[in-house]
Amino acid sequence: MHVTPEEIAKLFGETLRVRNLKLTTEAEYDRRVAVCASCSDYQWGTTCRYCGCLMGVKAKLSSARCPNPHGSKW
Repeated sequence: MHVTPEEIAKLFGETLRVRNLKLTTEAEYDRRVAVCASCSDYQWGTTCRYCGCLMGVKAKLSSARCPNPHGSKW
């Protein structure tokens, strides 16, 4: 699924805040997204091949981990 960063913010931004989920710092989020962007299992610039998650959302959650079966990359 291809979703722009703006669409992700619009769709999930308020939900993440309202649910009081612990979020990463902007620096950690940027690091995670950069790792995903360089991964060969990152599809369409948005989605992880292994879990099917929109990584622009998952990377914001501090408790989330990279689902790579060969070991988390972040």
